[in-house]
Amino acid sequence: MIPIPKNEEMRRKLIEIAGQIFAEEGYEASTVRQITDRAEVNVAAVNYYFGDKFQVYRAVLQSITGRTLDLLKQHCLEGPAEERLRNLVRCVLMVESGENPKWARLLMARELVELHDDKAELFVEAIRPIHEIAVAIVTDLMGERADPAAVRFAASLVIPICVHRVPQQRLEQRFYPGTDFSQVGMEEMVELLYQFLLAGIRGL
Repeated sequence: MIPIPKNEEMRRKLIEIAGQIFAEEGYEASTVRQITDRAEVNVAAVNYYFGDKFQVYRAVLQSITGRTLDLLKQHCLEGPAEERLRNLVRCVLMVESGENPKWARLLMARELVELHDDKAELFVEAIRPIHEIAVAIVTDLMGERADPAAVRFAASLVIPICVHRVPQQRLEQRFYPGTDFSQVGMEEMVELLYQFLLAGIRGL
């Protein structure tokens, strides 16, 4: 295995710590000093690797969406639309079921609530490529003559439904005590979500 250069290790460390602080405090209340104190580095490190707090925030958001986007580019750009939709569901579930840090989910939820503020464009910038892949799949499924409003509506739901499936399952365990949700494997969950989304898109 090729060792990660020291500068890349530090950059990743700063992103991880900054993500935690942004999730805990919010962007406005967070400071560069908080980030560097927790990372145990000089304030100049943020300027060296990112430039300023705004650019740190951009890097944090892109780090959260990066793995999902990489998988979607590999598996959801070519082939029949139905196959690409199923692959999209699988890719998102794989990422959401993985070892994502808790702060990442909290930060994304915070961004959705605070989307009106002056940094909203950073959030949109980070998720736009993922959304565009969903739009392309939905457009192919619905056909060129589909109502653009229906395409936008369906495409805007595809990713969130998949993203929230994992925490939703934990809530269902409270609704249905005694049910062993661990028996529902990844592929079964992929198929259930895929069929649900496909029926909804075609229903429009």
